Amino acid sequence: MTDKPTKTTVIGWQGCTITVPEDWTIGAIGGDHTEGYLRIDGPDMPRVEVKFFERKGPVSIEEVVGSYLREMQKKRRRRDPEVKTKRDTRLLGRRRGGRAQLETFHWTDGERQAHGAAWQCAHCERTAIVQVLGPEGKPLEDLARELILSVSDHPQDGWVTWATYGLQCEVPEEFRLDGQKLMAGLLDLSFKLETESISIMRWGMADVALGDKDLKTWAQKELAGRLKGWDCTYEELEFNGHPAIAVSGEPSGMQARVRRFVLHCMRKPYGSNVRVLLWHCQPDKKLFCVQCIVDDSRLELPAEVCRRLVCHT
Repeated sequence: MTDKPTKTTVIGWQGCTITVPEDWTIGAIGGDHTEGYLRIDGPDMPRVEVKFFERKGPVSIEEVVGSYLREMQKKRRRRDPEVKTKRDTRLLGRRRGGRAQLETFHWTDGERQAHGAAWQCAHCERTAIVQVLGPEGKPLEDLARELILSVSDHPQDGWVTWATYGLQCEVPEEFRLDGQKLMAGLLDLSFKLETESISIMRWGMADVALGDKDLKTWAQKELAGRLKGWDCTYEELEFNGHPAIAVSGEPSGMQARVRRFVLHCMRKPYGSNVRVLLWHCQPDKKLFCVQCIVDDSRLELPAEVCRRLVCHT
């Protein structure tokens, strides 16, 4: 096990992003954008834990770290080795990544060790605790320093990066995660803002998924349930050099049309347009799909979401 990563990848969840070795993946997630937990596993053991919460006003980082280390002691069973802790380790030195209030710490429990840091972001007021774990007695400081400095705890320019299991995309920060499917063959992240929504999907093993169907036939069958209640047209085109299917539509039911008319008269947005782009990324052997239901004022959003999705390198 080396102290410094070689090839890296980005993992992003609920507004937190971190750059880690490319063979590390999400091991556990919990909570939402106001308070949550993220664990990233290496091939051999959990390697990073991130906890975050939002509180209005100043937070005592000394109390946050103290409480965190006390909780670790409470979880220790009677026969477990003693947990030895050290605070204010100066792991980051002067390189604090622009974080004015920050404390670093270190602990060992006989088998594992961790270097960590806690801070409250001056930009978004989110408080984060990040610790990098490794076997006791192995070099860890350089890796921990690099990983912690790579953490971003709030959206950039109004966009949130979501990156997991090789799917990396960006969504406007006002849209909140509404559902997720993280399966071997399908990744599906759904976001919602009142009557508008964004869904981003990726299918692995594209050739197996397509079988003997052409892309348009497969898209019509795969999207039929999602587009129930919409009058849609399908168009074959290219996207970034990939064969693609573009779908556009409006509500087919009278009730939805009346609601759109009423809300627009009240100058309120209403998701009255569906736009879908599905493409076959042949270099990566995957299928990607972005489905957006948006108001008339946001018709440019689907194309921007597609542009920000990384389908292959």
